[in-house]
Amino acid sequence: MNAAIRRATVFALALVLVAAGAALAQMDRFVPVTDEMLVNAADDPNNWLMWRRTYNHWGYSPLDQINRDNVASLQLVWARAMEPGLQETTPLVYNGIMYLVHSPDVVEALDATTGDLIWRYERELPEVYPPLAFANRNIAIYQDKIFLATADAALVALDARTGQVVWEQQVGDWTVGQHYSGGPMVVKGKVIAGMSGCYYINTRCFVTAHDPETGEELWRTYTIPAPGEPGDETWNGLPLELRYGGSAWMSASYDPELDLIFQGTAVPIQWTSAQRGTGDGDVLYTNSTLALDPDTVKSHSVCKKWSGSCGGLLPLRQVSEALVRLL
Repeated sequence: MNAAIRRATVFALALVLVAAGAALAQMDRFVPVTDEMLVNAADDPNNWLMWRRTYNHWGYSPLDQINRDNVASLQLVWARAMEPGLQETTPLVYNGIMYLVHSPDVVEALDATTGDLIWRYERELPEVYPPLAFANRNIAIYQDKIFLATADAALVALDARTGQVVWEQQVGDWTVGQHYSGGPMVVKGKVIAGMSGCYYINTRCFVTAHDPETGEELWRTYTIPAPGEPGDETWNGLPLELRYGGSAWMSASYDPELDLIFQGTAVPIQWTSAQRGTGDGDVLYTNSTLALDPDTVKSHSVCKKWSGSCGGLLPLRQVSEALVRLL
């Protein structure tokens, strides 16, 4: 190796070390994410603190450095391979660090400038886990933690600086198909997550709130009522064990002014009333938008009768309705 090549190699290594040092220093200076920062995320164009950037899920960035005039001149800065499989993720970016979730249940912290790995967490999943648990859409950041909702129906809190597990809470039963596909959201100091995979007998889906410090469950509301609960009359007397569906497989949105969480729910199972034996009832709260008080979990439902979707005459899904609720 001649002197010029050696000098170039040393220089390149020095740049790598400087970049790595800058990323680690950023972690050392980590500033906890607050409720105020999440509520005012629209005023912070340099960070992307939640799945769709803001609580209303617009997914809009006001940054204008890239525009119609220069977009054709963009050049690749860095690239990094992700895990094999279906990916539907949106990364978070906070103070120059990108937090990225892969399917299934791999979380990485990267230097957003260089793509260099800072830390990596990989969940050890059961050999056979729910077949539809194939995508992590998002993670959440709050205080000094990253929150992951997993393919085997658990919530995990990771130290945002190191990737070490802070706590783990088993929320649903993966052995009957329950899993998370939509990631968690943090509202007023509570980690909110909706369960999916309620496709079989004796499975009801739900939305839960958890203490971000401990994982303790603070409240739970089911997307399908039990006998005697509001909405029970829409199931035409069907036994509770035969009421299923209503998966909450997309992350909720939140309106700070109304102080309401909006969670969309999916179809009832079976899809048609003839198969279920429910008659013409609306089979609440499937194909609905749940409006939930984050403190008391008092709930309301808006059921959309698009093409008979409330009764499940067609397999329409109301889950994404929460994305446009606040437009």
